Amino acid sequence: MQHVLLLASWWVLGQGVLAGHLDRGWLLAWALLLLTVAPFRALELWSSGLLTTRAGSLIKRRLMAGVLRLEPEEIRHQGAGQLLGRVLSSEAVELLILSGGHVGLVALTEIALAVPILAAGSGGWLHSLLLLAWVGVALLLCRGYFRDRRAWTKRDRPLQA
Repeated sequence: MQHVLLLASWWVLGQGVLAGHLDRGWLLAWALLLLTVAPFRALELWSSGLLTTRAGSLIKRRLMAGVLRLEPEEIRHQGAGQLLGRVLSSEAVELLILSGGHVGLVALTEIALAVPILAAGSGGWLHSLLLLAWVGVALLLCRGYFRDRRAWTKRDRPLQA
């Protein structure tokens, strides 16, 4: 909603400027739309924090349940460094999941809003198609990166006794 309000505020300002008469009414409408964005931004941050907290709690519970199911013989041969490495890796994964999920959702929303705006511009649907093609190329590059990363990780694992 905050993106829609922000776009609407710039549309109102553009209408006033392009019509050749930017009076107080247009400026007041623009300012009110910008002020309306703030509560929606606060709501987004609050809901994001709530979701992150709940998801982090769930991840930590699942990790703890998995650790408690381990038999002592399974980890007895590991040293303090390996155990610390596992803890640090689990925290890094948790951070990436929680922050990346929110950022990805916001990015998808922005792309969805950008497509019709680009189509209405001077380039028409060509610019929208170019944006979608670029997103597709980026997804293919990411897929290749993750495939290579997975192969590299599997290849460099220490041998299990």
